[in-house]
Amino acid sequence: MIKLNILRNNKELLEKANSDLEKRVAAEISQKISEKKYRTLFENLSIGFAIYNLIYDENDLPLGVEYIDVNSEYEALMGKRYSFAEGEEHKTLRHVGNFEYLQIIDRVLKTGISESLEYFYKGSYLKVSLYRPDDGLVAALMTDITDRVMAQNEIEKAHALVKYIIDSLPFSIITIDKNQNVTQCNKSADVFISPLDRECDSHSLFEKFKILNFIEHDLNMSLINNVIITNEKIVSNDEGESKSYNITIMPITAPINEGSLIIIEDITEKKSMEELMIQSEKMTSIAGLAAGIAHEINNPLGTIAQGCQNIIRRTDKEMPRNKAVAHKLGIEMEQIEEYFKQRDIGNIIDSISGAAGKASAIIKNMLQFSRKSDSGKNNCDIKKLLDDTIALIKNDYNLNKKYDFKNIRIETQYEENLSDVWISAVEIQQVIFNLIQNSVQAIFINHELEKIPMIIIRTKKEGDELIIEIEDNGPGMDEKTKHRIFEPFFTTKPVGEGTGLGLSVSYMIIKNNHNGKILVYSHLGIGTTFQIIIPSVFSHQD
Repeated sequence: MIKLNILRNNKELLEKANSDLEKRVAAEISQKISEKKYRTLFENLSIGFAIYNLIYDENDLPLGVEYIDVNSEYEALMGKRYSFAEGEEHKTLRHVGNFEYLQIIDRVLKTGISESLEYFYKGSYLKVSLYRPDDGLVAALMTDITDRVMAQNEIEKAHALVKYIIDSLPFSIITIDKNQNVTQCNKSADVFISPLDRECDSHSLFEKFKILNFIEHDLNMSLINNVIITNEKIVSNDEGESKSYNITIMPITAPINEGSLIIIEDITEKKSMEELMIQSEKMTSIAGLAAGIAHEINNPLGTIAQGCQNIIRRTDKEMPRNKAVAHKLGIEMEQIEEYFKQRDIGNIIDSISGAAGKASAIIKNMLQFSRKSDSGKNNCDIKKLLDDTIALIKNDYNLNKKYDFKNIRIETQYEENLSDVWISAVEIQQVIFNLIQNSVQAIFINHELEKIPMIIIRTKKEGDELIIEIEDNGPGMDEKTKHRIFEPFFTTKPVGEGTGLGLSVSYMIIKNNHNGKILVYSHLGIGTTFQIIIPSVFSHQD
């Protein structure tokens, strides 16, 4: 009985032992399956994964890391293998890394707060996210972000290129939001920021760009009506200088950034060139007309002048033929002379003759105005030619009779070592004479006592062009006068004091005979500068 109980108890122990063994085996099998699943998942991650902890030196400073486990993607990204022998998956592999990187790991370990960083390693851009899965360990998730970084770099390059192009445009571009605050502007827009507003921190359009108040009405119309506004405006600054602008204001209806695009182009030079071309065409047309008129008027003028001479000759009491005809008619030449004297016929004839002479001079100028010729050109010392012209005008009787010429200060500013130029010396001297005479007359029209009357004559060489400038400090001209100054018969002088052809002839001499141009710059109350530009005068081979 006792034996039977012992056997029964042993059986129960054996069954219990077998059950414990089965459970342990099952647990081990389950663990192996879990580990296999974990390893499969671990190895097949598309990102690098590593687990490690820190090694510290005697000063408790991070020295390196010891790897606990890494997957194949981590190895691929790092470009090295971390060999773990069978059964030794916790084998320590020491790695001394960048101290800054080790400090970040240390911070994650101590605070438990995850951190991310990006760095360049062996030709690739990597992003590492660090977190603490357990005390004393750090897990690193590593991703190759090279494609993203390269794409971002390309976007930044494209953005920089677009910005460079926009900043290089010769017109101003400004964008504003719906509250009229400036969101972007290019470098050309800086011209509309006055020196006093350079340090202005405001983003409001008309506080930052106070000079742009001339577009306010157009901007408001564009915003109210949601339409594109295009306009041209002439704006004068405090110095009296006028500029022309082409303005385009376009609504921006993008849902993210509503506002307006403002484009302002300075077309002052363009308008000046257009006016110059129109003026040139007008002058060419008038030149042809002047030639025809001159030839038509020349013949009757010759008849008038010759008739005056014949009247004087045929009333001359000393001529025998005159005496014979008078005696035949029963009168004496002395009676005829007395009659002419009492009726002032002699002065009338002189007036007719003088008027015919003046008309003849006008015709001569008109013919010069219409003539184009390359004859008479030779190499000329421009400095000597200008000095001779100045001396000539100082001795001009008519000019000195009307104006106190000796009180005008004439200053010369010649570029040093100018070589001879290929021009018609007589024609250029005529042009310079006309321009200086014009300056003298302008100075004395409205001469200010406190201002010393002055004329400055400059020469300079730019490339193969000769530039001559004649500047005076006279009253200057308004825009209307400036636009008409080269028109034939246009004059601002009193009636009888000018034909209005001097500047017209000068214009045509430079344009037609020398393929050059005359430009005029003038500001009321400051003065006027005539600039003569003659091309291809230094390279000509005689």
